[in-house]
Amino acid sequence: MINIVAGGPDYLIPDLTQIAAQDVAAIWIGVDRGALYLIEAGINPHCAIGDFDSVSASEKQLIQNSSRHFQTFQTKKDYTDLESALRYACELSGERIFIYGATGGRIDHQMSSMMLLEGFIQKKEIVLIDIHNEIRMLAPGTYSFHKNDKKYISILAVSDYLTGLTLSGMKYPLLDHTLHRRDSLAISNEISNEVGHISFSDGICLVVRSKD
Repeated sequence: MINIVAGGPDYLIPDLTQIAAQDVAAIWIGVDRGALYLIEAGINPHCAIGDFDSVSASEKQLIQNSSRHFQTFQTKKDYTDLESALRYACELSGERIFIYGATGGRIDHQMSSMMLLEGFIQKKEIVLIDIHNEIRMLAPGTYSFHKNDKKYISILAVSDYLTGLTLSGMKYPLLDHTLHRRDSLAISNEISNEVGHISFSDGICLVVRSKD
């Protein structure tokens, strides 16, 4: 498992020490100030990546000294620090990437983080996580979701439309439906069985699991 921690508001990030205890073999990547969050949680990053414009000179030195690998860039560049971290993570072994600290704060950064997922949709399973939400971008296929503490599940079309959208094991099922990007029909559904299923034949969607 690969965990990426970006520099978003720390109050939205789950307890990193608890996550680390559940998988001691996980690889941790710190993005800019996110690397400092890791060190403060007692986790030395496998890699720290960014321009580090959100930390002081002494904090940057601490991050460099505490990280196995350290990659720094100029502030003026053509891609975000998170995109650099995702490119790096996709070269590592492991099928799943969890990203923390990429939601909240500046909405342009949050939207960019979500839309970045499309460029990596065929490479690994990637999930954006904060204390309220789990966000995935999915290509056509069939997917299963177990009931958890995030009560609501919403499907949003990223492409112009999704075709063949079928929802089962949910409070509001659908069968072979076409969901357009402008539609709000699939917002705030709930998994009614122990496992809910989503399938569609064409398009790209965001699946957001949330709790109040």
